[in-house]
Amino acid sequence: MPTLNKDSAKSNKEQTLGQHLNNDTPHIEGNKGFNFAKPVTGVSGKIDFTIALERNQPIPSYVPRQIALVMEEWHAQGGGLVEIQAINDSLETKRLWKRANGAAYNQDVATILLHYRAMLLGTATWGKRGDKLKLATFGS
Repeated sequence: MPTLNKDSAKSNKEQTLGQHLNNDTPHIEGNKGFNFAKPVTGVSGKIDFTIALERNQPIPSYVPRQIALVMEEWHAQGGGLVEIQAINDSLETKRLWKRANGAAYNQDVATILLHYRAMLLGTATWGKRGDKLKLATFGS
C-alpha cells in the first residue's frame, strides 16, 4: 500500500480540481469558490439611499462604480425604499449593469449589495483609504 505525503496529497487534490473544472460548469478565473453560473434571483428586500442625498456632498471616488449605478437607478425609480430585485431587473433591462469598458458585471445587484452591506451601513470602512460613510439603509 503506497504511503501518502503532503506533496502527493496536494497533487491528488489538484487533479481532482482539474477534473472538476473540465466538466460543463462555467468557471471564471480569479474568484475562488464563487459560482457565477448561479446568480441570485428572486431577491427580497429593499434599499434606501436617502441618507446619502442628505449628506449634500459628492459621493467619494473610493465608493465602487457598481454602488453608484445602483444609487442612480434607485433615484430613477423615485427613491425611498425600493425593491432590490426591481433595481436589478431595471439595470439589466436597460443594459446598464456593466463596467466602464462595456464588459458586463459577473455579480448581480443583490450580490454586490451583500458584499458592501457593512460599508453601506457605515459600520466598515470603504477600502484601505476610505472612511466609514453611511450611504444606505435596508428594509423588508
